[in-house]
Amino acid sequence: MKKKTLILAVLVIGLLLPSCSNNSNDMMSSVIEKGLKRSIEQSEFMAASLMDQPDRLPKTTEKDGTLVTSVVQWFFFRNFMDAL
Repeated sequence: MKKKTLILAVLVIGLLLPSCSNNSNDMMSSVIEKGLKRSIEQSEFMAASLMDQPDRLPKTTEKDGTLVTSVVQWFFFRNFMDAL
């Protein structure tokens, strides 16, 4: 019984120690930077796509990357209902 407890304790410590290293912070920073970079690209794409359509707002994208838009009233009504 003691041997099983010791093995379990070593496994738990072995799994927890790497998560405390500074390397994981660097990896997380990289993931965050990639996400922010991608969101900037998407925002610029949407802004450029809607430049000549002042009464339209982004709604979603299709699987093929096509931007789906909506009228301004739908956008504000939808966000108002989500806030309730």
